[in-house]
Amino acid sequence: SGLQRLAKPASDMYLKNTSAGAVSWASLSSDCVKLANGTFNTSASQLDIDGYFNDSTYAYYKFIFSTQSTGASGNTIRFRWRNSSGSALSDGAYYYTADIAYGNSGGSSVSATRGWGHDHVAISHFGNDNNERTTGEITMANATDSNSRPTGIYHSFAKDGSSQFATWKGGFMYTNAATVNGFRLYSDHGNFTQTGHWALYGFKK
Repeated sequence: SGLQRLAKPASDMYLKNTSAGAVSWASLSSDCVKLANGTFNTSASQLDIDGYFNDSTYAYYKFIFSTQSTGASGNTIRFRWRNSSGSALSDGAYYYTADIAYGNSGGSSVSATRGWGHDHVAISHFGNDNNERTTGEITMANATDSNSRPTGIYHSFAKDGSSQFATWKGGFMYTNAATVNGFRLYSDHGNFTQTGHWALYGFKK
């Protein structure tokens, strides 16, 4: 019936047009939500992330990281789930398989590795050069679903020793009944030596 003025919106709002042609302010939303982010502590050998899993809202979680340790060649970054009491699940209920592609100046090769009833999941090499970081991502599912077992797939790239690089592609399952509240990424030898960074995302159902 005439010109009208919309009031000033709150932050993070956008102008929405309805099927009837009316416009209004609406809240921004996304099926992918950044749940948390941070850095690695260079005086610690582990990173614990807790309290962000909610399977009633999210179907999958993706953890992306970049860090480094220069303990020695052949060391690995490892993964464990954590329960609601803040303890890492270290019983022999982890099963994983991974292919590792190696490359150096003389050629390339591929090897397979596995963990059968292990107390952890091996995620990546660490390398031994402080300027060449390990970078990777882990996609997780069924974290708080008591009817399913917590699972994940991962992909990483790192220096293995001083003369070759390694790409990991793998998947894992924790076979004991558990409702997990978080996870731990840790070094099997020495502390993290680069501050690095990480981020955790949730993908809505």
